[in-house]
Amino acid sequence: MKACCNLVLYIFLFGLNTSHLVCSQAQKGLIITAVGLPGSGKSSAMKELAELIDGSCFCEPEGKDWTDAATLRHISGSFTMITWFRSLRVPMLYRASQLRAVGEIAITDRYYDKLLAYYIGKPGMEWLINPSDPYYDIMVAIAKKDWEQLPTADVIVFFEVSYDLWKNFLTKRDRLQDANPRLLESFSTQELFFNACKKLADEKNIILITIKQEWSSPRATAEKIRDILYAKGIVQPHKP
Repeated sequence: MKACCNLVLYIFLFGLNTSHLVCSQAQKGLIITAVGLPGSGKSSAMKELAELIDGSCFCEPEGKDWTDAATLRHISGSFTMITWFRSLRVPMLYRASQLRAVGEIAITDRYYDKLLAYYIGKPGMEWLINPSDPYYDIMVAIAKKDWEQLPTADVIVFFEVSYDLWKNFLTKRDRLQDANPRLLESFSTQELFFNACKKLADEKNIILITIKQEWSSPRATAEKIRDILYAKGIVQPHKP
């Protein structure tokens, strides 16, 4: 299988010459991406989906691999944190675009940078970056440029989760960052994320799929996504 979600393999792939890639499927290339609250189960499910549909998966590193730019936000500021994550996600998105160009299926577990222009500064998003932040205007300008320049996905999978289930997911994954009360207070931003996905999908002709999360395994969630992709004719089922 071509799933390659660990960071080391991603670095290897980033340097790979695409001229040596050969499409293994009789279908056009695709970028399938995920959006949802932190801890809604995106990464685990998308890794499983990559195995199910023979795709290459690009994921953010786990919390244990985050640097001070992310973990010391209270010292270095929101702008430093956001741009650090952006510096990881943007190369993955362009690598996914390269794979799509040669007919492969590329999967990413985040699409926030392309969507940020739609929700930055909205009421309830102060936890991300406050309009009073000295770097706020710069971040708005970057978000607008990212909306214009970053590759457009073919499919967005939105992970909808109830508040109680979300808290259970956060407890299960047991990250230090999840204990921050500000994170639980951000649940209402799920609606902002969805509205951003809907707006981008309408403007860019992207297929938007909503998955209502349940207390099940990532594999079961991935199978639901796969079946929808098959039913809509977006991905062709494997021949036995």
